[in-house]
Formats: sequence, C-alpha cells, structure tokens
Amino acid sequence: MARPREFDETTVLEAAMNCFWAQGFEQTSVRDLAERMGITGASLYNAFGDKRSLHRRAFVHYLAQTVRDRVMRLEKLPPLTAIRKFLTKLSSGPLMTSSAGAAC
Repeated sequence: MARPREFDETTVLEAAMNCFWAQGFEQTSVRDLAERMGITGASLYNAFGDKRSLHRRAFVHYLAQTVRDRVMRLEKLPPLTAIRKFLTKLSSGPLMTSSAGAAC
C-alpha cells in the first residue's frame, strides 16, 4: 500500500512553477526542484514522474490559477464590457505575471 503524501500538492506545484520560471526548463535540475519544493528527489519522481511531467503539471496549475482569477473578475461584468476589458488588457501588455513578478 502506498504511503500518503506528506506535502501539499498545490504548495509544491507553486514552488516548481517559480523554480522553472526563474531558471527556465533546461537550466532547472531535479535537485533544484526538490530543494525548492522541500521534498526529496524520490518523492518528486514518485508524485510527478520525470522533470518534463512536473513541468507540464506546473504549467497546467499556472494556467488554472491565472485563467480562473481572470474569468472570475470578468464574469461579474456585462458581456460586452468584459470583452472590451479583456481586449484592452490584451493589447496593452502582459496578461499574466508570476508571483516573482515576471510576465508572459
């Protein structure tokens, strides 16, 4: 029987996301990730598979967080206003920023 996880998945995905964001995929080692996430390399592999799989999960987590927040704000507006606001933001600069302040 598998042992229960001793870490919060959201917390470690946030840490992985920030590590990838700061260093880039190629420059980030599994050791860097495990250290930043506060788990062992073995736990990382057991929970997420390889580095690429973890990167994919961190990216999906990032999108879910940023898109959900944006949609929640726009849902409160009348449809036409929401569309205008979204397009204005899209044309004026970055849509999203990380907790580290980087934008994409």
